[in-house]
Amino acid sequence: MRAAASGTWFTSSFSGSSGANCVEVRFTGTDVQVRDSKNRGGPQVQFGAGAWSGFVSIVPGHAADEFGAAP
Repeated sequence: MRAAASGTWFTSSFSGSSGANCVEVRFTGTDVQVRDSKNRGGPQVQFGAGAWSGFVSIVPGHAADEFGAAP
């Protein structure tokens, strides 16, 4: 399940109120972008839909529930 509309950056609900030590994710329509929540103007990593879906499916915890499959 997606936590936000496509194109909107969001942080996992598991990051707590401070958002420290977390990443932000956004779905761009065909890709997924990831950035450091403490350095929003810094570099971003971009994944294709298949790569992202594969990644969240093997991450321990609730990543697949939180970040869902890419569009």
